[in-house]
Amino acid sequence: MTDHTRSVDFDLVFTPVAQESRIPLYAQVLDQIESAIRLGLLPPGTFLPAEKDLCKGFGIARSTLRRAMGVLESSGTISRTRRRGTRIETGLGIGYRPETSNTIFELITASRREPRTVVRVFEHVSADGELARATGYRVGTELLHLVRERYANETPIALLENFLLRRIASFGRDDLETGSLAALLAACGWEEDRLEYELSATVLDDSSARFMQLPAGTPVLSERRSAYRDGGLINHSYNLYHPVTNRMRGVLDRQLEPRIQLA
Repeated sequence: MTDHTRSVDFDLVFTPVAQESRIPLYAQVLDQIESAIRLGLLPPGTFLPAEKDLCKGFGIARSTLRRAMGVLESSGTISRTRRRGTRIETGLGIGYRPETSNTIFELITASRREPRTVVRVFEHVSADGELARATGYRVGTELLHLVRERYANETPIALLENFLLRRIASFGRDDLETGSLAALLAACGWEEDRLEYELSATVLDDSSARFMQLPAGTPVLSERRSAYRDGGLINHSYNLYHPVTNRMRGVLDRQLEPRIQLA
């Protein structure tokens, strides 16, 4: 087991970079460090070997190492001090893009980490007036109410709450502990064909703060999502995303945007 109080042994975690590769040397160093973090070999609190040992082990110049470390430091992944050295501060964030169909479960898996789910709530409810206003379902609609904690390895990523049409939810609590909700719905023939989402800021209450291992009142990003199939609402969700271990990403490509035709 890694001892968090001293530097990790280079040979236990890393290998020399491939000098003949077309991948830049600093990028190879980044990949090795990030992969080790994802695999749990460098948990928060671990110290990296000294700079001279990293340069010797990777077979790179000091300037190359410092370029890689600068990227990690700017993202908050590491901290560097003259006396203490280089310390792993946090696990890598999940790059989530809400406008795509990629689920957090899939993104965690793609990052070479193990997605883990704890189901807090699994109950059948009937939409009353307040719930109908909050979700968009009609009063009296029979729903399945879910609340799930989503982890990457043991790192908290997001708190997920769903209100699904009860008739489309032909799965059990145990299925959600080991799989993706989107995959379970797709297997039942209930893939969404329209998605609406809204992002806003909120603060953590006591319960969500305990899950995220942050103080109550910490600002976080929240998301409301409404998924439709054939014009009907099938899944309304309210999600809270950890402000450190989860990040929103996107790309704007002007060349792909529709052009406004001027008369």
